[in-house]
Amino acid sequence: MSAVHLQSSSQHLSSHQSSSYGAALHVRDVFKIYKEGEIETVALRGANLEIESGEFVAVVGRSGSGKSTLFSLLAGLSEPTAGRIEIDGRDLMSLPELERSALRRDRIGVTFQSGNLLPFLTALENVELPLQLSGKPDVRGRAERLLESVGLKQRLSSRPAQLSGGEQARVALAMALANDPGVLLADEPTGELDTQTAAEIMRMLEELNVERGLTVVVVTHNPALAARAGRVVRITDGALTPERSVNA
Repeated sequence: MSAVHLQSSSQHLSSHQSSSYGAALHVRDVFKIYKEGEIETVALRGANLEIESGEFVAVVGRSGSGKSTLFSLLAGLSEPTAGRIEIDGRDLMSLPELERSALRRDRIGVTFQSGNLLPFLTALENVELPLQLSGKPDVRGRAERLLESVGLKQRLSSRPAQLSGGEQARVALAMALANDPGVLLADEPTGELDTQTAAEIMRMLEELNVERGLTVVVVTHNPALAARAGRVVRITDGALTPERSVNA
């Protein structure tokens, strides 16, 4: 998949790209504590992170380090025990529920390690779903163009079980891009893929970042994948260590 192909496709998908892209994420003094009876587990402890418009950031850490908790908070899927998660300078948790849901839907695209595809729907129908939920026009045409942009023009009618792991990852990517988000969050996007397919998915993320100005945040335990990002942030025992540039 070439950068030109992705860029060309994006021009057809949004007539307001300049306003849809370029959102920033801010994590401010965030704690996340899970309670089970009298036992408390501190998953995040005073985390601070600023992700600027157009950055490609990798968050790395071992299993149990707090990566999944941070990902869930950034995606607006859970609430911090203390602190703030901001999108475009707006505190997610301070917004009314409907406004919060709309902000998550319109500004953040999310891909999960599991793919999160509905097994009884075709690739096309899976991509159509977020477009229908957000009331976008030309649902079928937009979904077809998204799948074509990730190299799946010939697999529109295939269900997830009929697709390879790499193809499922591409469908999930198309779904995440459906509402023209400003930020793309990817949880272990290459975790279950072979080396060649993983490189292809990572190349797509790089192209989206460079050619479309999409802010990309990848959560991973894979140092080779993280090395492809512009900046690496390490999380250890729920604490974020000083950030560094890969190229520094």
